[in-house]
Amino acid sequence: IIYTLDLEGNFTFITDSITRELGYTVEELLNKSFIPLIDEKFVSTTFEIFTYILKEKNPVYNLEYQIKHKDGTRFWHSSNVYPVLDNEGNIISINGVATN
Repeated sequence: IIYTLDLEGNFTFITDSITRELGYTVEELLNKSFIPLIDEKFVSTTFEIFTYILKEKNPVYNLEYQIKHKDGTRFWHSSNVYPVLDNEGNIISINGVATN
């Protein structure tokens, strides 16, 4: 799954492989936060890492967490997450690649 988040953590782009992987359509997730997809046990850590990326402007590799399928099942996911910077070095979005 390839995705882009805005600075609030909302999906602004997501590939349609999300349907096969998590059961959601692209339309169901666009402009919505990634947080509800994360298993409750991993929300705090995942949000801390999101905040770290925004503050430090560094990528994070092999971020592992449990994610929730639309049917309620949970399974392990891993993401590589990269800040996207403008010409002045400000973060304008966050790109990620997630696999199970």
